[in-house]
Amino acid sequence: SIWATANLGDYSAAVKDGEWAGSVFAEAVEWRYLATVENNLAAIHNRSWEYEKALERLEVAHRAYLKMGDAGEPFLANNYINRALALCYLARFAASLQASQTALEIATRHAQTLVIARARHNMGMTYFLMGEYNRALDLLLEARQTHAQAGQPNEAALCDLTITDCLLQLGRRHDALEKCRSLRLVFKEMGMRLEAAETARNQAVALAGLGQYADAIHALHEARELFETAVLPHMVARTDLELAALHLRNGQAGLSLEIARNSLAVLTGL
Repeated sequence: SIWATANLGDYSAAVKDGEWAGSVFAEAVEWRYLATVENNLAAIHNRSWEYEKALERLEVAHRAYLKMGDAGEPFLANNYINRALALCYLARFAASLQASQTALEIATRHAQTLVIARARHNMGMTYFLMGEYNRALDLLLEARQTHAQAGQPNEAALCDLTITDCLLQLGRRHDALEKCRSLRLVFKEMGMRLEAAETARNQAVALAGLGQYADAIHALHEARELFETAVLPHMVARTDLELAALHLRNGQAGLSLEIARNSLAVLTGL
C-alpha cells in the first residue's frame, strides 16, 4: 500500500506506513522485505526532490541485501539503478554513471536483460543532464527497444519521455511534438498522471519553440492540473515558471511577473 498511497498524493502517510513496516521486517530479520520497503520509500523521496533521503533509504536496502548473502546479489542491480537516479538529480554525474555501470555488471552476471535496459535508461538520463544529447539518445533508444520487445509498454514509454527531452535539446521540435502527443495517450491509459504531466510540459516546450504559444499555454495548464492532483507543489511551481516565460513572450509582462513571483515563493519555501 505504500506506493499506492504515495500515488494518491499522501506522501507523509506513505512514509509513516513504510517506516512502521520496515521496523517490523527488521525485527523479524526479513531482509528482502525490509529492502523492498526501503526501495519504495526511496522512490517516494526521489519524487519529492528529497534525493539525500532517498540515498539513505537505498543504503539501508543495500545492507539488507548483503545480509542475504549470495541470494541477495541479484537484487543489488536495481538498488544501484535507483541510487544512480538520485545521484543524477543531485548533479553527481560521475558517481551516477559508476552506479549504473555497477548495476550493468551485476545484471549481466545474472542475465537480467530488462534490468540492463533500465541501467542504460538511467545512463541516458545522466548523459542528457550532462549535455551529451546524442550519446544519451543512443542509450535511450537501445533501452526502449529492449523494453518494447519484452512487452513492457510502461518502461518503453518512460524511455520515450526522456527521448523527448533529448529531441527538444537537439532542436527536433516536430519529432518531439509528435512523440509527446502519442505518449500522453499511453500514460493516460496506464493511469500514470505524473508522467502524463511531464509529457504535457514537454509538448508545451515543443509548441512554444514552433511559435504556437496559445496551444503551449493550454498544454502547460493541463500539466499544472495533473501536478496539482498528484500533490507535487514543486512541479506546479516549475510549470508556472514556464507559463510565466510564455506570457512574457506573448507581451503580457505584468501577468508573467505575478506568476514568476508566486513560483519563486513556493520554490524558496520548500
